[in-house]
Amino acid sequence: MPENESSLAAVLDTVLDTDTQAAVVEDLDRYVVVGVYQNKYGISTDSTIELIGSKAFQATRVPHSPDFVAGVINHRGSIIPVINTRTLLGFPKMDCEISGLFEMLDQREQDHVNWLNELKRCVTNDEEFKLGRDPNMCAFGKWYNELRSNSAKLEHITKGDAALQALIDQFDAPHKRIHGIANRTLEMAQGGEQSKALEVIQRAWRTDLASMRELFASVKSAIAETHVPMMIITEYGDRKAALLVDTVYTVKDVLPSAIEPLPESAENQQFLKGLVHEENGSYVLIGELAHIYDVACPVESDENA
Repeated sequence: MPENESSLAAVLDTVLDTDTQAAVVEDLDRYVVVGVYQNKYGISTDSTIELIGSKAFQATRVPHSPDFVAGVINHRGSIIPVINTRTLLGFPKMDCEISGLFEMLDQREQDHVNWLNELKRCVTNDEEFKLGRDPNMCAFGKWYNELRSNSAKLEHITKGDAALQALIDQFDAPHKRIHGIANRTLEMAQGGEQSKALEVIQRAWRTDLASMRELFASVKSAIAETHVPMMIITEYGDRKAALLVDTVYTVKDVLPSAIEPLPESAENQQFLKGLVHEENGSYVLIGELAHIYDVACPVESDENA
């Protein structure tokens, strides 16, 4: 069973475990905490029927349906809509975001190919090297340092996958070593040791650049494997819908009095009823399933029946 599926199963066991349910204080409300884009949302377990991997069902697209309706699935004999919560909330679709991330990583890889080629050219022709030498100041270095210093962004990209985070950490050493050869090789060339300088550049190409290129490929592959949407099968009244989310984190018990009002600047307020602060300073937005259903799964009028 894939790691994300086993994690999902663990959350599901928590939700449905009757012994755990019985231990919950009566006044507490229970929510399944999910990730959508860079936010965490709480969906009431009272309306949660099932948690499944999105690969378990093939959604059938319905012509002329709203963009946020990814299609319909047959769930235990009932045809229900699949709501892409990213689109509903105005966020970029996951496949578009991942495609953009891959394009950026491809460009950062090519940047370092170009950098070494330019260093080689300058050493060979005894010309001034004008590209950046500080690994913290190149486009990749700036992105990398921001990612590692921002736990929310790192979690958003890795989805908590330790193996993916370990791959990202491995960029640090070869990236710094590549930039570190600039001053040394240019000094060699100026001192009449051009051939030795070119050997250093060629060695960096075979070792550190090769390592970085392998890491870029491995990171993209790992991202593709971990960034697979999940479905929450929900029920509200006599209506059902599958909510497509980025990930499912855990189950959280909340006192109703702990739910704080949303700030006036908050987006998508019609789909939310408040937020709950976490001990680490982050927060969980509490979803208002009724409003989601009113927009995504409106009750058909019998007026003209």
